[in-house]
Order: sequence, then C-alpha cells, then structure tokens
Amino acid sequence: MIKKMLMILTVVFIFVACGKKDEYIEKVKSSHLNMYPKVEFGKVLDKVSKNEQWLHFEDEEGNFVEFKGTLVNPNTKKKIDLLIQWKVTTDGYNPYYLGVDGESVALLGYGMFIPMVYAMYLGIDVEELGI
Repeated sequence: MIKKMLMILTVVFIFVACGKKDEYIEKVKSSHLNMYPKVEFGKVLDKVSKNEQWLHFEDEEGNFVEFKGTLVNPNTKKKIDLLIQWKVTTDGYNPYYLGVDGESVALLGYGMFIPMVYAMYLGIDVEELGI
C-alpha cells in the first residue's frame, strides 16, 4: 500500500514539476516581436531551425529558458548553430545570452539577429535586409 502511494505521489510530482517548467517555455514561445504581433516566436524558431530543443532550467539567478538549434540560411545554405537563453520573471522575459556557432554574441546583436530569423521565416531575402 505504501509503495503504491509513493508511486502515485511520484507521478503527480513529475506532472506538477513538468507543468511548471513548460509554463516558462510557453511564455517565451508564445511571445512575438512588436512588428509581427500575430507571429509567435516559438513558431518562427521551430520552423527555421533543425534539431531544435527547448529547455527550462533554474539556478541561483532565477529561471531560464534555453533554445538550441541549427539555422540554415535559405539563400546561402550556410548553417548557423544557435543558442539563446532568456531570463524569465513574473513580468516577462529578457534576453540573457546569445551564442552563434559556439561564440558569444553581445546582447546588442540580439536586436539585429532576431529580425533576421523572422525574415527567414517569412521568406524575405535576408541579404536585402542588410543583416
């Protein structure tokens, strides 16, 4: 009987814990850029990347959502390994880390890089954007 109770409690705990973690991921994925209010960020990244992985983790600084994937420039076929981390708070989220091909990119680059990803999603020639 006790063994059965422990199994049930374990299963319930896993569902509750996973549900909370998914909440953080969904907060980032369901957001959008102001200029594209109907295009969710998660849909964009999931469409333009390969091997995409979304992860929630927590450390002493708070809750984070991480995205890993490989982008392929539709014009040049060049592959770009991408790692983005956002710090998630009750008010929203903020970019925390941007890595391109294993190299850290200043977060100022986030403001230029994300519109490029949207351009790939929308089929806009990235070269025309001058990015």
